[in-house]
Amino acid sequence: MSRVKKEGLKKGRIFVPWIFSFGALLEDLPLNAFLHDPTKVSNALRSIQRHFGLEAIFAYGDAKLLPDALVSLCGSAADRSLSPEECHGLENRMDEVLRNDRLMVALDVTKRLQMLLPETLLTGWLNGPVTLAVRLTGLSAGEVMAQPRLLSVCTKAVLTFARALGETGIDIMIVAEEALPPLDANLARVLTRVYSPIWNTAKYYGFPALLMQKEFGKENVAVLRRTVEALVFPADAEPELWGPAKKVSFSIPVSVMEKSPEEITAYLGRSGVGRALEAASLFLLTTEGEIPADVDKEAMIRGIQAIREYLR
Repeated sequence: MSRVKKEGLKKGRIFVPWIFSFGALLEDLPLNAFLHDPTKVSNALRSIQRHFGLEAIFAYGDAKLLPDALVSLCGSAADRSLSPEECHGLENRMDEVLRNDRLMVALDVTKRLQMLLPETLLTGWLNGPVTLAVRLTGLSAGEVMAQPRLLSVCTKAVLTFARALGETGIDIMIVAEEALPPLDANLARVLTRVYSPIWNTAKYYGFPALLMQKEFGKENVAVLRRTVEALVFPADAEPELWGPAKKVSFSIPVSVMEKSPEEITAYLGRSGVGRALEAASLFLLTTEGEIPADVDKEAMIRGIQAIREYLR
């Protein structure tokens, strides 16, 4: 990692909006063709970084990447749910996952961006194991947590991709869970077994890994703080949830990006972002989801500029 990147991580106040599919418009390509072309993806992401002057970008921000790769490995259509038994059959086939075309593109793009943007922090995005299992099977988070073998397979898949990204020199990793059930003592032990190898992998490769959720319950936060390195809270989360953290990160709704600069500044000021900035504890700010490709381009430009000015 370069000196500039190390200083950027140490300083914090990192803003990394989730912009990815928008690159297909920049390259004038259908999305599917874009996703399979590492040169086009790399060029588009470099253009996005240079246009906005971002200190961090998502190296590959396709939320369906890993679920689709696993479904494809079963020989199923991308939109079909797998049974738990089908998922169990993937347990010893994780090396094959890395040969998936789009997953290979993601790794190739990350390597290219290390050379094209040597001073830009590259952020990786992964489904958390619980969310991955939910997306593969259609079961609820609670049902998934009651199936240890299913969770084990999904954890192996996340680990396989995390290690591969670690080899590319990724700088930051966001592990995203849509939701977790209330964590009693038993579920807390289950989740610790699931998360520990992921966060140990992050430590091994030397990048910070952050767990992002759309909602955090007070009881869950207490458990998660003992399990993972850092959390990404919704910007409107109550201060009692994130307040004790020395470094705190937030996600903002995508809709905020299209508001006027004045509205954006007001939102950030009254949210946890403003409080953390005043306390010098803000580490990272991102969007809670991908900014859609059909977003109003000029509004997005104004929104990103307004947020960057606010964080300075």
